[in-house]
Amino acid sequence: GRTRTLDSHASRLRRKLAAVGAGRFVLNVWGVGYRLVDD
Repeated sequence: GRTRTLDSHASRLRRKLAAVGAGRFVLNVWGVGYRLVDD
């Protein structure tokens, strides 16, 4: 089966970034993985 380890880490990272007002820097890319964006 598929593990959710990376999803869990990305979720924690998003929460920590949101707590300091950093916005959405980690985006899901369906079928590929994750992408970091620079505002």
